[in-house]
Amino acid sequence: MNKVSSKQVIFLLIIFTFSLATALTIMMDSSRPDYYSLLPLLPLSFLGVNILCVGILKGIPSNIGLTLIIFLYFFRLVFIPFFMVLGDYQSLIKFNIEVNMDKAIYLLIYELIVVYLVLYFAYASNKNIGDKERIFSKRAINFRLFGFVLSGLIMFVLFVWIVIPESQQIYKTIFDMGDPNFSSGFYNYRTEFTGGLERVLLTLFVLIMDFVIIFVPAYFMVQIKKKLKSKKRIIISVPFIFIPFLFVSATIAQSVITAFLLLLFLGKLYTDKRNKIYFLSIILATFFVVLYFIVRFNTGMSRYGNENLLHYLSSVLISYFSGVDSIAAIFNLPQTTLKWESLFFNIYGAIPFNNTLFGMKGINLQNLFNLANDSHGQIPPTIAAGKYYFGFIFAPVFSAIIAFISIKYGFKAQNQQNLWKYISYTFLSLVMAMGLVVYNETIILRWFTNLILPMLFLSYLSDDDEFDFIKNDDELNYPGKVGNNEIKKGC
Repeated sequence: MNKVSSKQVIFLLIIFTFSLATALTIMMDSSRPDYYSLLPLLPLSFLGVNILCVGILKGIPSNIGLTLIIFLYFFRLVFIPFFMVLGDYQSLIKFNIEVNMDKAIYLLIYELIVVYLVLYFAYASNKNIGDKERIFSKRAINFRLFGFVLSGLIMFVLFVWIVIPESQQIYKTIFDMGDPNFSSGFYNYRTEFTGGLERVLLTLFVLIMDFVIIFVPAYFMVQIKKKLKSKKRIIISVPFIFIPFLFVSATIAQSVITAFLLLLFLGKLYTDKRNKIYFLSIILATFFVVLYFIVRFNTGMSRYGNENLLHYLSSVLISYFSGVDSIAAIFNLPQTTLKWESLFFNIYGAIPFNNTLFGMKGINLQNLFNLANDSHGQIPPTIAAGKYYFGFIFAPVFSAIIAFISIKYGFKAQNQQNLWKYISYTFLSLVMAMGLVVYNETIILRWFTNLILPMLFLSYLSDDDEFDFIKNDDELNYPGKVGNNEIKKGC
């Protein structure tokens, strides 16, 4: 019989309590539409899969990819259905929902099972990858170009900021959150500058700015750790975590993820506070998301409806976290030759400077998805895209690949002593996890080619020996190997 730790018991009790409460709430709702008759299966399936795969709960919170995946599926399958009941099942996409709902629920359960199987086998096969990564780092040829390249990127950003004033209009600050046009009134340099040097410079500016917003705050946090001996080093570092909220793009989630990443980076710098910071990161990220939507609710009318807060939350949560109604919408897409054209343009859109270099025009899956459902700005979820391209049996292909990469790089980050490699691996793990529920395979591919790949490249120009102070702290506070988090049998 496998030994179950107290931590696993606590997580299972939390999952059991909330999953059962949600299932009972849905079943007891007399006003529930008939087409939601199978909805209680979502929280119950999440509960059942976690009981069967209890072993992977040992990876919380040390493997950030695994932790976030479990948290996001809990949010999608337990938390959102509960808010659907409270919000009278409001959502933006209801076309043919009475026909498609049962299929969507089965598809979500199927994806959950496949993803958890991937998590189990990836956890079991990669649990020592952090030690292998550390050995490889010692053998790697080290370069001292990191500081030089980062300085050059900062100089470029400052140059464009001064020379092209329009660059200052691309971002807003979080203090503008109460503005009714906060989520839509962003300066679009692509339409203002249709060609020429200005558009190239602004495109580069945006790509590099995303990069600088991560590495510059992290750099100052490292210097505080190295130079100061005060016990208040953590408090002094905290303001740098909020820098991403001073440069908010049209995708507010990017600022949230970046700030979350910097919180995790803080935990890496101060290993004795690591687990507390990890849990605090998730709590703060959740709190900010809730606060953001409440503030947006009070700013005026939107397509989510601002007359009733619970109706608004039901609609916005289903939309942003690909709830079951968003999954059901994929069944409305026709099987035409545009299917493979949309797949091509999904990939094409991830190529940096694609319009400047090639100038090709075509329809992608998001266009098809919104046309078929008479909606606007909705993202087809990853499992929905898999179903559309590969059919029901092979629908979780994208999901399985994304989950495997997320947990693998979670392990690679876990014992990585080079802080720039750590932040790059962690960011990759986070983005992949978000791709399962919040984003989709097309968006994370774009993130990978435009941001994560340059981050990985630059991190490999750094000197591993520079971070011996982190290694010493790790050995002092966490003796032993990652392999202590071990799965013995069963899923």
